[in-house]
Amino acid sequence: MTDNSLTKDKLLETLTEFYTGQIKPDLENLKIDLIGRIDKVEEDVSEIKLDIRDIKDDIKGIKADLSTTVSKKEFNQLKNRVDRYRPSN
Repeated sequence: MTDNSLTKDKLLETLTEFYTGQIKPDLENLKIDLIGRIDKVEEDVSEIKLDIRDIKDDIKGIKADLSTTVSKKEFNQLKNRVDRYRPSN
């Protein structure tokens, strides 16, 4: 190898070390920030899942409450029968 080639290799190595030293802390900070954000998103998703579970339970309860009431059609049929035997006028 020539002196010129060794100089270029040394320069490339020096520049690589310099940029690695400059970039590495930024990448570490970015990694820490991203991990924190991902953790926050995971917490939010867990809370949303709990909320959805509660809403589903509420819907089941409402359906159970409504299942004991007569349908509009059944109500109207019964109302017509009552009106036939006991007119409101």
